Order: sequence, then C-alpha cells, then structure tokens
Amino acid sequence: MLVHKILVDTSFVAKLIGLGGEKEQKKCQNYIIGSVLIAPKLLHYEIGNVFLKYPALDVNLLFEAFENLAIEWHDIKNDRIIFDIARKYKLTFYDAIYFGLLIMHEEIMTFLTYDTDFVKITDPRIKILH
Repeated sequence: MLVHKILVDTSFVAKLIGLGGEKEQKKCQNYIIGSVLIAPKLLHYEIGNVFLKYPALDVNLLFEAFENLAIEWHDIKNDRIIFDIARKYKLTFYDAIYFGLLIMHEEIMTFLTYDTDFVKITDPRIKILH
C-alpha cells in the first residue's frame, strides 16, 4: 500500500492546530487525512516563535496540540546544499530547509504551505494554500 507522505511547514501546522480559525483548521485536517506528515526538526523552534505572537492564548494548550501531531521528523545535515538552494531560489535559509527536504526525499508527494515565498519555485508537489 502506498502511503501519502506530506511535507508541512510552520504556516500549515499553525493553521492545523487552530491558529487560523476553525474553518482553516478543518481545511488543513481534510488535506492530511490518511497521510504521513513530514517536517524538519526546525519546525519545533519556528512554531515556538509563532506561539509568541499569541500572548492571550494558553501556550500549554498550543504546545499540547502541536505535540499531539504525528510528525515524522527529519534533519538535514548538509548546510552547504541548503545554502545553495536558498541562493538559487532566493529563499530564506529556513525555507530552503523545507525545499531541501522535498528535493532529497522523492517519496514526499506533497508540500503543504501558506507561505507565498514558495510561488517562485515550479515544483508540482508544492501546494500553496490560501
């Protein structure tokens, strides 16, 4: 059986745990039904930065929702490759890590993001949500 592997970034995960409202959360949930989520370990730190933007919300509930996501964590060990990707596609180093994972893992079928910086890249696996 073929497992649908989806790369997710911080913009998607934030909406998936409810930071974009219930409608966006449901939309995100529908995209990932029956799939395996993949993300770089960097996401742990990026999501913490997102939580800082919501001081009125219960951070314990936010972290609990995040920690309950079943994510297959990956690490990229070659900073030079990521640097080259960032330079070539005019991405931040952080965004280049996500695209690097997509390039290095052919089994990833989709990359879900709300980050419009990825519009510069023509890869049919990238789906920019609105």
